[in-house]
Amino acid sequence: MNNWRLLEVLAAHWLGLMLLGAPAQAELLQPGDARLRHDIQLLADAGIIDAPVTGWPLFLTGVRMDRADRDGLDPAMLAALNRIFPAREPHESVRLQVFVGAGDQPQGLRDFNDVLREEGKLGARFAWEGGRFALDLQASWVSDPADGRESRLDGSYAGVALGNWFVAASATERWWSPGWESSLALSNNARPIPAISVQRREARPTSIRWLRWLGPWTTQVMIGQLESERDVPDARFFGWRFGFRPTPKLEIGLTRTAQWCGEGRPCDFGTFADLLLGKDNRGQNVSSEEEPGNQLAGWDLRYSFNALSRPWAFYTQWIGEDEQNGLPSAHLATLGLETWRSLESLGGSYRAHFEYSETTCSAITDSDPNFGCAYNHGIYRDGYRYRGRAIGHTIDGDGVMASLGGLWVTEAGHTWQLQLRRIEINRSDHPRNSVSPVRQERYGLEFLHVHRFAAGELTLGLSAESRELVVGGEESDETRAFVEWRWLLSGGY
Repeated sequence: MNNWRLLEVLAAHWLGLMLLGAPAQAELLQPGDARLRHDIQLLADAGIIDAPVTGWPLFLTGVRMDRADRDGLDPAMLAALNRIFPAREPHESVRLQVFVGAGDQPQGLRDFNDVLREEGKLGARFAWEGGRFALDLQASWVSDPADGRESRLDGSYAGVALGNWFVAASATERWWSPGWESSLALSNNARPIPAISVQRREARPTSIRWLRWLGPWTTQVMIGQLESERDVPDARFFGWRFGFRPTPKLEIGLTRTAQWCGEGRPCDFGTFADLLLGKDNRGQNVSSEEEPGNQLAGWDLRYSFNALSRPWAFYTQWIGEDEQNGLPSAHLATLGLETWRSLESLGGSYRAHFEYSETTCSAITDSDPNFGCAYNHGIYRDGYRYRGRAIGHTIDGDGVMASLGGLWVTEAGHTWQLQLRRIEINRSDHPRNSVSPVRQERYGLEFLHVHRFAAGELTLGLSAESRELVVGGEESDETRAFVEWRWLLSGGY
């Protein structure tokens, strides 16, 4: 689906929705702002927010603060609450923004932050939310794009709230993971996939007695369209996430994604039903011609606790590339630990994390890992990728990444972020790896600063990386710098 076709779908969807009525907040919070995520997680760990918050995009209506006592909050937490729910609520007004960015090199590996994909970017945003309707139109032009698409509508959506559900035509970023560095199943590493999506807005506990243990829960489903310039043109993308909080300290997420349909492939309802039921492995009464698709499935959790007189959270994600006895197998895995605290004397709050990821099938659970398995497929030979980048983890398949990161947010909302990484890229020398066709070892240091003004936001980024080819020993060093300015013409952030 090209940009003009997506714009037509958004416009038609929006005009159709205007025939309906009844008020209900309907604004999505998309991933890309580490400060916003820190603020929301800070309030969730304090018990002020009770909704699951590790599956983005999120809803403001899903961020409930009925237990918040503003008088009892420390300054950093009160500042976080005011940034999410300002006294003069801007989310029901028209928001106009203009943004421009430039860098000396395209950004390679990506984390939660929405940073420049190309060397230059110019764009504008029009967002409006009123009653049950929401429209967020983001149009941009980029220089020398890797996928040849200079004009983009990334980040746009048009939708309507129907009761406690939100139906949208969208090209929004997604992040389904408690990790800070990337997500094994669905991250913002690749450009957003145009999709029709359905999402639960408010994470109310169920009234069904034997399911009350789930606590507040939410879910989102998407059916997207992949590009036509691939080995199986116009394949579709299916994603489903279910998140719940059985206790205030524990959040669990269940995820399934799949590539299916496309030119020359079965695309009927029965094929989709077989995919949902897991009947997609050749040799199990399924031929290669009937195989429904290429899917991933798994789970993640985040558990918070107190130790050594400070708060901590352990998080992990396990995504299976295969199926055995009806359950995901051949897992990719992420393990992480984070801590945070408000420092009233310094006028802000911080968060630090350590994260380790393996994107080789069975690398952690088996002494004989399956190289060449992750994000690759015999029928969908372009693999689990969209427009040249992995849909899952930013390092693509058969990699290892260990990272240490820190974030400092002032009460005024200014942000400083520093990350140190050691990475092994493409340990199998797989030719379709989107980062490098041969094995590399990398060490990287990345700095990001976001400064807020009354009329906008300035982002500065610096990074340095050392690379070495495992075979041949060739070494190289690379530095990057970029700057981005967002000019706020009306409304809030």
